[in-house]
Amino acid sequence: MRHVEKRAMQECFDAGMRKNESFSAYQESQDKTAVINAMDAAKHVAGFVVDPGSGEVVFAGLWEVMGRSKTTPVNPFVPPPDDVMRGHDAVRFVTRRVEKMDEHRGKLVIDWGPGTRAWVQRAERQDKRIITMQRRA
Repeated sequence: MRHVEKRAMQECFDAGMRKNESFSAYQESQDKTAVINAMDAAKHVAGFVVDPGSGEVVFAGLWEVMGRSKTTPVNPFVPPPDDVMRGHDAVRFVTRRVEKMDEHRGKLVIDWGPGTRAWVQRAERQDKRIITMQRRA
């Protein structure tokens, strides 16, 4: 999943880089049918965030998808009352961070490709080229 929260781009990026729970809540809350279907079918979700300064797509972590939650989906990066997803298709997933992959958080930068409007892509169907694997400033 490639995240670029235009209303709070820096806040979303920082939360992803710092392992902040608001990023997990953001990623777990979905209201687009295609994304919900992809997450329902997934065992794991790799989260990436767009660096607002460089536009690079940076690895934020890997999560195991455990199922759906009964709690209300939210977007912690927008102010109330817009933070609560009220759409009839809105779903909140239960995920668990795969901590073993955290060593790559902030270091792994990929080429998402020309499909930037498709912020969910299936890894088994589309390889992503690694641009760099270095510590970031």
